[in-house]
Amino acid sequence: MMNINIEQVEKLKELADVSYEDAKQALEQCNGDLLEAVIYLEKQGKVKAGSVGSFDSKSTEEAAQAEAAQGGSERAFELRFADLQQVRESMLDVIKFGTGRAVNPPVPAAGKTGTAEYLDGGAMKKYAWMMAYAPFENPEIAIAIIVEEGDSGGRTAAPVVRDVLMARFGEAGK
Repeated sequence: MMNINIEQVEKLKELADVSYEDAKQALEQCNGDLLEAVIYLEKQGKVKAGSVGSFDSKSTEEAAQAEAAQGGSERAFELRFADLQQVRESMLDVIKFGTGRAVNPPVPAAGKTGTAEYLDGGAMKKYAWMMAYAPFENPEIAIAIIVEEGDSGGRTAAPVVRDVLMARFGEAGK
């Protein structure tokens, strides 16, 4: 089992509005994965499904309707600064608390992991991927890694991202 630190528990406690004990138990059950811990809490009835990390996209929908009413052929999309900040903070959390923990970057970084499954001659195969940027506040590098027949983005691609960040920044932030 992975060691869970106080910062992880406090982050989940704040995000999910649950007790310290509930947050700690969820993280322990999910090996420290913040997203899985939220899902665990939802299944336990501790938080309402979809209530953690959601935001109101009403203004985006209204903008699209206005564009359509004016005869626009493409759907309008308005990205509010608060939305962008939420995406950036979530990507930071992926590396600090989630599936990208294996990156353990030398400088603050943000990223997203994933796995794409496909059929190859009747056999299920995977592409494991991760994209990241660093440093978090003033990015100097953006990385996209795809590993054919990888296990998952967090297990297969994240260590490669770490190698790239270590080559670029060394032990600068440690």
